[in-house]
Amino acid sequence: FLATVFLADMDAEAAITAVNNAAKEKGFRFITNERVLVTKPSHDVGSAWYALKNIKEKTYRTVVVSLVDTQLHLPMVANAAEELGMNGNDYFWVFANNADMNYLASSKNPNVTKLAQGVGMVRQLDGFMFNGEADPFLKSWRSQGSEMAELVRSLNPIEEEQPGYFNMTDEYFQTAEPQMGSAFMYDAVIATGIGACRAEAEAQTPTFEGQVGGVDGEEKKTGNRGKSEAEDSETGGRLLGKTMKEYYRQIIRSSSATTKQAIKHKQQRRKAQKAKARKGFTRNPHLMGIVSSDFAGATGAVKFESGRNFKSRDRDFVTFGLYNIRQERGGEGSKLEYVLTDILHGGSSSENWTETKHGPFLFHDGTPSPPELLRDVPEQNYLSRGVHVSGLILMSIALTLIVAS
Repeated sequence: FLATVFLADMDAEAAITAVNNAAKEKGFRFITNERVLVTKPSHDVGSAWYALKNIKEKTYRTVVVSLVDTQLHLPMVANAAEELGMNGNDYFWVFANNADMNYLASSKNPNVTKLAQGVGMVRQLDGFMFNGEADPFLKSWRSQGSEMAELVRSLNPIEEEQPGYFNMTDEYFQTAEPQMGSAFMYDAVIATGIGACRAEAEAQTPTFEGQVGGVDGEEKKTGNRGKSEAEDSETGGRLLGKTMKEYYRQIIRSSSATTKQAIKHKQQRRKAQKAKARKGFTRNPHLMGIVSSDFAGATGAVKFESGRNFKSRDRDFVTFGLYNIRQERGGEGSKLEYVLTDILHGGSSSENWTETKHGPFLFHDGTPSPPELLRDVPEQNYLSRGVHVSGLILMSIALTLIVAS
């Protein structure tokens, strides 16, 4: 049983769509989705409170949340969960990839802090996040010296002493850690460059694989279309040259079979025109060059899927990690931290999980044991008291008649 709560936003909905597809692939039989339309605290239809109320009434206890702005939207979700009694040991909350883990672990809102404890979050992993200093990307990062730092400074569009200006020191690459997602950004830049090279190389080829229908064929069909239009114009001219009397006489003499044939001919011509338009459609050559690229990147083998998902990277070549937000070990009070507890190798469809030194994953109660029930036991008594009384009376009468007979 799985419940999702997400904002009415393209990115948030895309994340939940991925969750739904994965859940169905893994055998989840019951999934309920609740869209949040109101981004302010409210009990109205479409609010976070209303969405969580529906989930509680359906008795689901595993909830996946996808937000747009964590700092803005999470408090209303946490406050609603606290009000509805869903902010405790009996529920397991999972946040989508776009959630701000720093805010989850350091929020001053007590309801957010309470909700965040035991939260799980799955993210794509850069190699340096689990390989450490042995990672090739991080080695290359560390090897950059003062020349690279000077180049970056010269390309900074923000003037010195202006808001947002950052002064990169010559030792920056030796002292600073690359941000999460840096290796993926590096691979995206490389793929963009490879795609541009492929598009340039194929620019003179009329049958580039990103193009549906060759240039020569398109020109030939354009010529035929011109001929067809000339014939239509000639036919129309002959008809207009007839007298009105002869024209109406022809229409009257037209049989129903002739009319149907004319309609069929027009439909066939429209269908052919649509087919020509489809064959003449050309996809962006640069895009097709990117998605057809195949190389060993900083985040593993970079390949793209085929078919309708051709713009999506092949998930079998991406490493994923499970982050756990929990009480800081050795910390004081309710201070939280987020740690990488498990790594999934071989793509999201594999089962090759490896526990890290920060494992095991701890749930809301601080133990590695999940909530006892992932769904409340629903009310088994579906008949009202009045129906019960009526049933008992009828059964008594039936028994009396049986004994009397």
